[in-house]
Amino acid sequence: GVRLWGPAVQLYSLRSDRNWGVGDFTDLQKVCEWSAQSLGAGMVGVNPLHALRNSRPYHISPYSPDSRLYLNELYVDIEQVPEWADCQAAHTILGGQTGQYDLEQLRRSPVVEYDQVIGLKRRIFEVLFDECVQRHLDGRGLEAVTSRGTAFLAFVKREGEALEHYALFQALRERFEQGATPVWGWQEWPVEYQDPRSPAVLAFRLEHATRVLFFQYVQWVAAEQLTAVMQTCRHHEMVIGLYHDLALGSDRSGSDAWRCQSVLALQADCGAPPDAFAPQGQNWGLPPFNPVRLRDEGYAVFIELLRHNLRYGGALRLD
Repeated sequence: GVRLWGPAVQLYSLRSDRNWGVGDFTDLQKVCEWSAQSLGAGMVGVNPLHALRNSRPYHISPYSPDSRLYLNELYVDIEQVPEWADCQAAHTILGGQTGQYDLEQLRRSPVVEYDQVIGLKRRIFEVLFDECVQRHLDGRGLEAVTSRGTAFLAFVKREGEALEHYALFQALRERFEQGATPVWGWQEWPVEYQDPRSPAVLAFRLEHATRVLFFQYVQWVAAEQLTAVMQTCRHHEMVIGLYHDLALGSDRSGSDAWRCQSVLALQADCGAPPDAFAPQGQNWGLPPFNPVRLRDEGYAVFIELLRHNLRYGGALRLD
C-alpha cells in the first residue's frame, strides 16, 4: 500500500573521477547509496546490463544484446577485482606512460569510446585471469588451491550449460573473426560449428578449454560486482533495490540465438504496428520466440531468462 520511487540511470553515461570513461558497477553502487541515504529512494532503475560486443556502430545498444543471460563486461570496475591488487602485469600495463595517457583520453572524451574502453579493459582482464589461474587454481584451471579458486569453480558449475555455451561461443567467435577472412555472424561459420552440440564444437571446447574458462572468469567477476551492488541496496533497506530492464530480444548473430535456435524464429523480426510515434510502424530487427516450440520445451528458456535477470534486484521491467 506504499508508493515507491527512485531515479533511473543509464549506467554507461555515468562519469566519475575514477572510472574509465564509462560508468561501472562501483559508480552504480555509489548512486544506490546516495539515492537511499540522501533521497530516501526505494529503487534505482538501470538500463539493460546484458552482454554486448561493445563495438561501434552496431553493437553498443543495450536493447540489442549478445546475450540476455549474462552481463556486460564493460561495466566491471577493473580496480576492484581482487586479482588487481597483486597483479604486477596489470599495473605495468596501466601504470606506464601509454596506459595512463589512454586512460586520461577515455576520461576526457565527451562520448563513450566503447571500442577503446573495452579494448583496454580486455587487456587487463587477460592478465587478471592469468593471475587467478596461477594463484587460486592449479595453473591449468582444473582444480582450486584457495577459497577464491573454489568460489570461481563453484560459480562455473552452478551456471552449468548456459555459461558453458556463452563462453564457448565467445571463444569461437574470437577465432573466426581473427581468421584470414573474418566472419562476423555464426550463421556464416563453417556448418559444423553452427550447432553448439556438434562433434566439431565439442572438439574445439576440449582444445581451447583455457580460453573458455577466461570468458567464464569475466562473467564471474561481473556477477561478483553486481551482487555487491544488490547487497548495498539491501544494507540501506531499499524496498526494491535495483530495478532492471529486460531487453525485448537478443541479436540474431549473438550467443543466445546460437544456443537457442530450436525456440527462436530466426527468419522473423519483432516490431510494432503503426502509431502516432511511428506512422510506418517499427522493425526492431530482433528474432522472436516461436511460441509453439517454446511451449513444447516447457518454456525452459523463458524461465531461465527471468531467473538470471531477477537474481540481481527486486524488480524487472518487461517492455
